[in-house]
Amino acid sequence: MHNCPYCQRAYSRKIYFDRHVGICEYLAKSKREKKIDNEERHNTPSISDLYTVVMELVIKNKQLEEKVEELIKRGGVTKQKQKLNHIEWLNTTFTHAADYNGWLKNVVVTRDDLNIFFDTDYVGGVMSALKQQLVLSDEERPLRASDQANVFYVFIDNKWIQMDNETYLKIMYVFDQKIMIEFGHWQQENKEKLFRDNFSHKFNKYMKNMMATREPLYSRVKKGLFNYLRETIRL
Repeated sequence: MHNCPYCQRAYSRKIYFDRHVGICEYLAKSKREKKIDNEERHNTPSISDLYTVVMELVIKNKQLEEKVEELIKRGGVTKQKQKLNHIEWLNTTFTHAADYNGWLKNVVVTRDDLNIFFDTDYVGGVMSALKQQLVLSDEERPLRASDQANVFYVFIDNKWIQMDNETYLKIMYVFDQKIMIEFGHWQQENKEKLFRDNFSHKFNKYMKNMMATREPLYSRVKKGLFNYLRETIRL
């Protein structure tokens, strides 16, 4: 049995007890409590009021989005200004760097670089060759990287400029060509061994590495080159 705590009426089924006890609770309240309840219900906003509030929130949210977008734009301008400051600093500090195009024209890939390619992979061989070609004095180095802006700079026509993707790919194409030429020399020197059982396995592995898809390898080389060259540009 379920007994009402207000009027002590008994119910055998809870569903009817629950319906009753809510009404009985309200009737048992004092006049003051009933007045407060009515005032609270009266103060509940209407659908029209809620719509007005929602519309105000939409407008404020739109204004906030515009402010955020403006801050992002300002940040982009600041970053661009920072890159310009880096170039100004480089043009003031490293005025006797080797010309980038002349440097690239004269790069070489040695047999040692090719052997590293054999022992590791394409990325290992190219990185070895790049490092050897960049063993220059700090003043002469034609390629630099900033760890503040995450970009490369090259010295062309007696001034520093930011390196674009086309210029970077030009590096890769040149080293591709040089390493292929050195690989061709190696093949010619070992042509009598290429089809021997104990040598053909190595040759097939080298060929597989040499013919690997280039795009992901270029990205890995770029990351390795950045880590090798990066420096804090002191403004």
